[in-house]
Amino acid sequence: MDITIDELKRYESNQNGEPYKTKAGKPFARFSIKSGQIWYKGADFDGWTKNWQPGQTIQADVIEKEYNGTTYLELQKPSKTYALELRIEALEQAMRTVVATLKNHNII
Repeated sequence: MDITIDELKRYESNQNGEPYKTKAGKPFARFSIKSGQIWYKGADFDGWTKNWQPGQTIQADVIEKEYNGTTYLELQKPSKTYALELRIEALEQAMRTVVATLKNHNII
């Protein structure tokens, strides 16, 4: 899904200044993004959010999650098939245009 960043908050450490780390000790960052009236949360384990800026449109998978009775939207790195899905959709649209043009010229 394409999401335009209106507001971005990214944290590599907690309120005590301690870096966020996985159970295996690998550092990561937490982030929140506002797009329109919607806030999204997430975690960045490999730096994919490091260069994000307000005004930028990003691609991410949106997952609805629940924590302590509160529902929130989490952004995750897009699946590897996401880019392929976009390309297939573009090719399908191009083919529809080509077929329509050929039909208009009585070629098919």
